[in-house]
Amino acid sequence: MTQFTKMACTELNKEKAIQIALNELGRSEKDLQAEVDALKEWLGTQKHLPEIPDDHMLKNYILSNKFHMEKTKKKIEMYYVMKSILPEAFKNRNPKLPHMKAVARQVALFPLGITEAGYGVTVIWMNMNKNEQTLNPYDVLSHVINSIEVLIQESVLLPGIIIHDYENIKLDYVTKITPVNFRKSMICIGKMYNIRFKEIHLVNVPGYAEVLINMYKQLVKPKIRERVMMHSTVEGLQKYLPKSILPKDYGGDLPSLRTLADEWNKNFEKYADRFDKLDEMEVDETLRSTPLQDDELLGIYGHFRKLDID
Repeated sequence: MTQFTKMACTELNKEKAIQIALNELGRSEKDLQAEVDALKEWLGTQKHLPEIPDDHMLKNYILSNKFHMEKTKKKIEMYYVMKSILPEAFKNRNPKLPHMKAVARQVALFPLGITEAGYGVTVIWMNMNKNEQTLNPYDVLSHVINSIEVLIQESVLLPGIIIHDYENIKLDYVTKITPVNFRKSMICIGKMYNIRFKEIHLVNVPGYAEVLINMYKQLVKPKIRERVMMHSTVEGLQKYLPKSILPKDYGGDLPSLRTLADEWNKNFEKYADRFDKLDEMEVDETLRSTPLQDDELLGIYGHFRKLDID
């Protein structure tokens, strides 16, 4: 059970989040900057990559990968390479496109804040409208990736507590999700980011959505599976999280999910230039000096092809 005090930090603050992450890892700002400088030097030799990320993005990757440099390099590599591996999720993903705006109206991923114990709390809210066209699962994946992009810009990927709210998930959307596209989505997120889950809370799960829960539990590692908790009522969340970090939909002190989602979605306009730039980015494999190992790139291609055949 997550330990917390009566107060929780609900303001996203880059510097505070970085300090929380450094304290957890027993590292200093000087250590972090040294790793950033070393990573930028390495990136300067990787002519096939389309950019050298800014310092804050590099700090995110270093911290989430616990200062393991080789692992950090692989994650950054996959951040750019995944676009060619899984085009279903990266083609036409810009938040300004009409179909992506439709996704943002019905699915929201946004942070609620940081607990006193140093865990980032994020909610995934399925608020699908019966009057809207049923969403494509890969468009939902695109929206999740876009939301993580904003989170990387705004804060730090701290060890996380996830609240996944299924209250308004549509039956016809659930029937569109197959083990193949579900597994591809899991691999995509896992290869691009190192998101460390401390707890995963599932709320408002209708009977017909339990197939998704079962798929998820089969695909994740046992240690993650053990951290998944399903609540029959939203009041159950209050046993794990203080009201000060929960929306009023869950009996908390924060504004409603709708209000918070609408406010967070303004970030897609704030970072419009970044998303436009991402549209144009491509990895130039002809400039790669050292081929990726099979299990890093070719293995993923092969795994995806096997999933499609199966």
